[in-house]
Amino acid sequence: MLFTFPELLFTVIAVSFCLAIYYRTKESYELTKYPGIKYFRDAFLFFGFAYAMRFVLLLVRAFEVPRSLAFPIFLLPLGYFSTIALFYLVFSLVWKHFSQRTVLIGHGLAVLLPVISFLTRSHELLLSLQALLLVVALVLIFREKVTRIRMLYLLVFVLWLLTLLSVGPRWGMRFIPQTLSLLVFTVIYSKIAKWMK
Repeated sequence: MLFTFPELLFTVIAVSFCLAIYYRTKESYELTKYPGIKYFRDAFLFFGFAYAMRFVLLLVRAFEVPRSLAFPIFLLPLGYFSTIALFYLVFSLVWKHFSQRTVLIGHGLAVLLPVISFLTRSHELLLSLQALLLVVALVLIFREKVTRIRMLYLLVFVLWLLTLLSVGPRWGMRFIPQTLSLLVFTVIYSKIAKWMK
């Protein structure tokens, strides 16, 4: 149990940041009804759910629940929430160019990819597909003039890249990316709080 305490603490802080960003942008969306803001804040809500599932999974591992039982129960929703969060970040960039059907397709793929990962017993496959989504998002960011909003998106994608790097097998390999993740969370929240004044 002690072994997982630093990770549990990191996860609790990450969930808190995600929810804080979600609620901090609530007023701005209610005033403008801007779809880009909606998808952006929903992405952080899904990120929060993903980190919450990670928290539960760490607790399960600490109590030595068999992997064969824990994997489908917790990793499948974790994979869904983390993947749909990335989709929503992409949606927030290109919302003018798609319909509600595209969102439904995104949810379908977010369900399908973790299932494929589970059936192939390859967690690395899901991480690779999420990394591919990050690449697509980065291309969308730099396709147009880089504004302060797009720089914020860049920080978000750096954050998620660090999250992908923090799933290594040993705590020593996860400590640096997780610490950097918290720093990036702090920067993102401080910028949003400044802009929302």
